[in-house]
Amino acid sequence: MTQPDDRFRGYFPEELGLQIKDVAITAQTVVIAIQSIQTRACCPCCDQPSERIHSHYRRQVADLPWQGRHVVLRITLRRFRCANPACQQKVFCERLPALLRDRSQSTTRLIQAHRWIGHALGGEAGSRLTKRLSLPTSPDTLLRRIREIPGRVASTPRILGVDDFAFRRGHTYGTVLVDLECRCLIDLLPDREAATLSKWLQEHQGIEIVSRDRGTAYAQAVRASLPQAIQAADRWHLLKNLQEALQKVFQRSFRTIRRAITTEPQPQEASMTTVEKKPIDQQRLRVFQQVRTWHAQGLSLRQIMKRTGLHYVTVRRYLDAESCPDWQSGRRGQSQFDAIEPWIRNELRQGNRNAASIQRRLQARGVPGSSSLVRDCVRRLKLEMTIPPSRPSKPLLQRVKRVPSARALSITVIKHPDKRSKEEEQLLESLRSDDSPTRDAIRLGESFAAMVRDKKPESLDDWLHDSEQGSLRELRAFAVSLRRDEQAVRAALSLPWSNGPVEGHVNRLKFIKRSMFGRAKFDLLKARVLSA
Repeated sequence: MTQPDDRFRGYFPEELGLQIKDVAITAQTVVIAIQSIQTRACCPCCDQPSERIHSHYRRQVADLPWQGRHVVLRITLRRFRCANPACQQKVFCERLPALLRDRSQSTTRLIQAHRWIGHALGGEAGSRLTKRLSLPTSPDTLLRRIREIPGRVASTPRILGVDDFAFRRGHTYGTVLVDLECRCLIDLLPDREAATLSKWLQEHQGIEIVSRDRGTAYAQAVRASLPQAIQAADRWHLLKNLQEALQKVFQRSFRTIRRAITTEPQPQEASMTTVEKKPIDQQRLRVFQQVRTWHAQGLSLRQIMKRTGLHYVTVRRYLDAESCPDWQSGRRGQSQFDAIEPWIRNELRQGNRNAASIQRRLQARGVPGSSSLVRDCVRRLKLEMTIPPSRPSKPLLQRVKRVPSARALSITVIKHPDKRSKEEEQLLESLRSDDSPTRDAIRLGESFAAMVRDKKPESLDDWLHDSEQGSLRELRAFAVSLRRDEQAVRAALSLPWSNGPVEGHVNRLKFIKRSMFGRAKFDLLKARVLSA
């Protein structure tokens, strides 16, 4: 032990009543021996002061590090006799509430530092950081520090944003509540049921506007608990629902779209491609015809699923399609084709005309490409470069125009015209000139997207009338759903509020949840998200 020096002068505030007696410094640890110099203490039961000392005892606790060394406090405290004869606590221990808690092995300021680290990084990553900062602790301790924080009472906002988030996508969900005026998260709910949200809203009367997605559960909860509040559907969800309806339309008439975009290749030499037109699998065609036959006979989708073993989405797609979907694979082959073409062209110029040899040289250079892809590319380039083949070969390959998927086409329709590429504009122009249901789908989709972007509620009635009178059952169903939620849709087209800030908080919540390595139980997740 050495005598304390000026380096530790003022280590404790004077009001704590502590005096440093000795200091021992090693390469990794600083041990500080301190003693209480208060003349009396108050009984924790009756709050009666006492000066009658019974005995002494020593506590050893951890404190914030000093110069990269762990700090250990060895505190000598006293036991007092209670001066109140009627008190049940005859002997009590001296307390230091400003420095440490009862039975705690860490000082209050060290606990607070652990809590800040736990909030920012969670258990595992936070524990690794505490070791670097010379205040080591376990991941469980950091999470326990977070849970010790008392829950705050959620305030009542004037403009409320409501959305769901996934604990486990497709299985369990929760609800995020955000004050849209100050853009701050105010509470989390453990599920997305109408009863849970309704109970919360009943405890927070005074909300004037609720921005939500188009789910029925949230609409029912707001309608039951806050009948005077204005409900506003989120504009992004409106466009999302439109995109899903358009995608179903394009999936049903995809064969017509393919014919409108590009001509079918003729069965002659130099006509087939690796990415276009393979014959439809006969087994799939038989299943497609059988599914439609059973459905015409009155069988339900569930009965057809049990008989065929197909997924519900596949059965539904078979029933919605005009013809058997070919589901051509290999669309990504075109990009691989383009990647290896310059290499193969260079090999042919150098006189190497053997496909297997070219593939081995490409693999040695780290260029990807399967044997069939290299062989097809060699045959096509030989024809282009007027190199006679060494032997008669199969029909050669030529490029055809790529047909976008139904999902990509639906996204192109609702995209802002200024953000479309020249190819996308040409694609839509070719479909507009075609006399098919696709033309009506594009027209209605573009008009609805423009109405939502420009916030024109006066155009809603005309759009709903055109959709309900049209021949596209998917857009008719979408229009019917808008009719059921018409007041919220009109509010979305006239009010400035949306769920954009809510989606931002959901994104932050997902980041926190995934950084917790599976330790995202609801109470812990709520404590981290609300206090972060």
